[in-house]
Amino acid sequence: MPDNAPFVRDAMQDFVAEFLSGSEAFKRRYPGMPAGLAWHCEPIRAEFMEAFNAWLEGRLARMPTAVAAFKAKEPGEPPKPEDFGNRQMALFQDLLCNTALERDSLSNVFDLWDSIPRYSISRQQQDKWRKAGAFPQLHHISFHYRGRELKATIQPAWIQADDGTVTGYYPSANEELIEDVLRKIATGQNNGYFDTKERRCGVVFTLYMVRKELERRGHGRTYSEINMSLEIMSSAVIKTKTLDGNDGDFTSKSLYLNNLFRVSKDKLAEDPKAKWFVDFHPFASRSLDELTYRQFNYARLMSHKNQLSNES
Repeated sequence: MPDNAPFVRDAMQDFVAEFLSGSEAFKRRYPGMPAGLAWHCEPIRAEFMEAFNAWLEGRLARMPTAVAAFKAKEPGEPPKPEDFGNRQMALFQDLLCNTALERDSLSNVFDLWDSIPRYSISRQQQDKWRKAGAFPQLHHISFHYRGRELKATIQPAWIQADDGTVTGYYPSANEELIEDVLRKIATGQNNGYFDTKERRCGVVFTLYMVRKELERRGHGRTYSEINMSLEIMSSAVIKTKTLDGNDGDFTSKSLYLNNLFRVSKDKLAEDPKAKWFVDFHPFASRSLDELTYRQFNYARLMSHKNQLSNES
């Protein structure tokens, strides 16, 4: 990632908030929707993207030094062929086992990322909040990691339904299930990738692959449900920091899943085997790069029906 990437990321968030706060069309269309959270709702992004790009062009014209910084970052680029065969990814996929059956039962967990209780808000709890008119715009969770106290702040994904209503969703057990399956798929040859320059890892997959793996493990989901979980994880934001004021490597603000390249709903109905790709969270990428992940019994985890029940 270029040295100016933190500036680019923070500046873009500021520009989006500035644009939406001054947009009368946005305020009329979504009264009461916080500008800082609205952009995480993909339909809202799509609705206002053309206007935002036009506004941003004029804004950047008055900031010539910023133009080069934005051009330096090109998010959403597909993985390159060399990202699939490097040493880090080969080690991640080299599960220690004696038989193919044993290999099928194994996957990997990431050190810091999997220590965060990021899926702890159930769909039932979220429904209660909605009915009470008390759905929180942020949720704070404290946790411990290697003897230090940290705090995660989660912004929900704002999803627009076909009727135009916008609903907030915190990632829950449904989304955890999908992430576990994506990670398992990434252990297969030519599925997982690691960009050694950008230090990002992810997976190439199809919704058909995800659905078949879920069915095989006793957790059937429809394509619509899988797509919904992917949309939630690619829109919800999680910020992590220490509580002792010495943040260091523990500070992060990112989507659960980044740079999701998806198939449109129309195309999905036509071809559920179309290729998608997505980057895992930066903590996961760092763990893969630094070899701070470990094997675990994925098959046993997936056998827990109650823990991973369908909450929708």
